Amino acid sequence: MNKLDLIHELCNKFDITKAEAARVVSAFFDTMAESLEKGERVEIRGLCSFYVKQYKPYTGRNPKTGETVEIKPKKLPFFTETNPFRAQSKALSSASKSLIKSLADYHSLSDVK
Repeated sequence: MNKLDLIHELCNKFDITKAEAARVVSAFFDTMAESLEKGERVEIRGLCSFYVKQYKPYTGRNPKTGETVEIKPKKLPFFTETNPFRAQSKALSSASKSLIKSLADYHSLSDVK
C-alpha cells in the first residue's frame, strides 16, 4: 500500500473527499517527520515505532584505495515493529510461504500430466 492507496481507503471508509483524505494523510506524515527532526520517538501502539539513531564520528577506510577517511557524525531514522505486529507478520509470512509451496507443488504436478 502506498500513500495514494491510503488516501483512497480513507475516502471509502469515512465518506470524505479525496482532498480531505490527502490533507489528513499529509498532516500525519508531516507531524511524524517534524517529531523525528526534533529527535522525538514516534510510537504507534500495536504496530511500530520510529526513532532517530545518532552515530558518533569515526575513522573509516575507503574500500577502493585503503585510505583512511574521517566519517562525520550522522543521524539515521529507524523503524521497529511491536511484538503483536511482529507475531502477525510472522504468521502471514509462514502462511504465504505455505501457499507459494502449495502453488509450486500444484504447478509441478500439472506439468507432469
